[in-house]
Amino acid sequence: TLSADPRYDASSPLHRQLYGGNTVRHPGDVFYVLACRVALGHSVRTQHTGEDACAMDGGHPIFPVTFRELAPIPGITPTMHYHSLIAELG
Repeated sequence: TLSADPRYDASSPLHRQLYGGNTVRHPGDVFYVLACRVALGHSVRTQHTGEDACAMDGGHPIFPVTFRELAPIPGITPTMHYHSLIAELG
């Protein structure tokens, strides 16, 4: 369950970072959102599950050998495997 952060707490490192000093006062009943920007490398996208999952771009199998290893990227020399998998809702 979610709950609001009701007041400033001087023992909280997050509060000291955000509200310490005389910059911004804690407004009370705050909800925080964490946004991450990450490097995924060359990704393969799919809307399928299981051993027969195939890429949305090209239709090739994404697990040709095992679930622990993604497929090689088509048309790349030397051979390089996909770096990440993006599962999209259908």
